Amino acid sequence: PYKIAFIFLDEIHHINHFITVAIELAKTNEVSILTYPGKHTYLKKSLKKLHGEKVTLQELKTLPFRAFTDKLKKRELPRKGFWMKKNQEYILHNFDAVIFTDYIHHKLLKARGDQSFPKFIKFPHGAPGRSYSYNSDQLDFDFQLLFGEFHFQQYNTMNLLGKNPCVVGYPKTDAVKIYKQKNIFSNNKPVVLYNPHFSP
Repeated sequence: PYKIAFIFLDEIHHINHFITVAIELAKTNEVSILTYPGKHTYLKKSLKKLHGEKVTLQELKTLPFRAFTDKLKKRELPRKGFWMKKNQEYILHNFDAVIFTDYIHHKLLKARGDQSFPKFIKFPHGAPGRSYSYNSDQLDFDFQLLFGEFHFQQYNTMNLLGKNPCVVGYPKTDAVKIYKQKNIFSNNKPVVLYNPHFSP
């Protein structure tokens, strides 16, 4: 089995990007979600609801001074760069692969240097189409997961395909499928799942 780390330092909408994959991988590997100290209500609830008992949740602290200033400034999330700096030795020496849902890998990439492990894996963040997803930082990763053929072709056209791209589907729909179906309305009409976005 491999030791796999999922980095979670963002708002809760990132959780469904990776939660079902983490749970599935945990059936045959040692999977940890590395995050900051906090309540993590939705994350813990999701793990329980989706039967993710084998996934380990590790709450790693940031630098003491940064934790103090974060508290003074009433920041809900730690500053990612300082958190990475505090925990980079642990992350780089204890896992075979590190998975990111956003472009927060730079300090770890620099610290990894010319070493080939751990492998850095990029999960997509949201559906393709917005400029944010077409980022040259994609080429930093050892392995790219893509939603579909459109996603693949777009990246190919823009020269954003790394050495190991793979079309895998859309993980967020897995989280919905696993939940037990509820009769929301008193009819049998189709129900459309709408995923809102912070940007209109």
